[in-house]
This record gives sequence, C-alpha cells and structure tokens, in this order.
Amino acid sequence: TLCLENWWTALRWTASTRPGRDIASGYERPVTRHARLPLCDDDGMRALVIYESLTGTTRTTAGYIAAELRKQGWDASTCSSRKVDLAALQQADVLVVGTWVDGLVFVGQRPGGRGHLANLPLLGSKPTYAFVTYAVDAGKTLDKLTGVLAERGADVQGAMTIRRDRIVEGAADFADRLVSAVAPA
Repeated sequence: TLCLENWWTALRWTASTRPGRDIASGYERPVTRHARLPLCDDDGMRALVIYESLTGTTRTTAGYIAAELRKQGWDASTCSSRKVDLAALQQADVLVVGTWVDGLVFVGQRPGGRGHLANLPLLGSKPTYAFVTYAVDAGKTLDKLTGVLAERGADVQGAMTIRRDRIVEGAADFADRLVSAVAPA
C-alpha cells in the first residue's frame, strides 16, 4: 500500500508506465493498467512529532521519539514548528509537541520558541502529548506549554520532561507511555 509521503514516487511511477517513447533509452513503453492505489494504510496509528529546537537537542529527541513509535508499529514523522507539514498534521491521529526550557537556571522557566509555538496552525482538538528538554530544572514549563497548545486548539492529554543528557532513555520512556495511553482499553 502507498502512503501519502510517497505520492510523488507513485506519480512518477505511474507516469513512466504510459505508452510512448522513452527518451532516455529509446525504446517503446508498453501500455499497462494499474489498480487505483489507496493513499494511506488504515492499519496503524499516525503520529506527527512537532519540535521547536535552538541547539538541536529537542530536534534529536523528536527524532528518537518518532523512531521509537515506528518500532512499535506506528507511522511517525517529525517537522519543525517553523515549517509544519500540513498534510501530515491533517492525517495524524496523535500529535506530539516538544520544545526546550528557556529562562534562568531556577527561575523564570518558560517554553523556548514560544512565538513559533503560538503561531502553530490550529490543531483541531487532536489528542496531543507534549515534552520539554531541559538541563537543570524545568520548573513550570510543562504547564505553560500546555497552555500555549490549548490556545491552538490541542487536546493535551499528557506531558513529560526529558533531561538533555538522557534523551535516548527519555524518548523511549515517552514513546512507551504514549503508546500505552492511546492503546484501546
């Protein structure tokens, strides 16, 4: 089955089977008929991991989360909060949004890149799970991030902090918690 990300490959594949002369090789292509391909599988859950990253730690964490979800049979992709993949957003069953902790070491913590997060497209009441990466103390960043996401229409159902020197373990733990939270009872 064909997924939406492969639509361009499918388009090129279908176009190459049309009758006519193949310019590159000089031979005549035969006429072939293909059944219409569905755009997406209906077998698994789809997740979009949206991240806001300054130094690359949150982007790396988002990649680990998506990889862990794929290991568990999900269709997961990542994108920056600065350039959200609208097609993936529309098709996602679950959203994951992550950012970094900005502010002083023990006071004034807030979601990093809050302006970019506040400009996210409307999230359409989709089940959303959030995470923040931090170095020393996350403070009340999760509460503030949850508020920003709720303003964009997200249905925030869970959030977690991930320490920046333990992102592999944190991403695996986050993905496990997400899968168990979404699993049918």
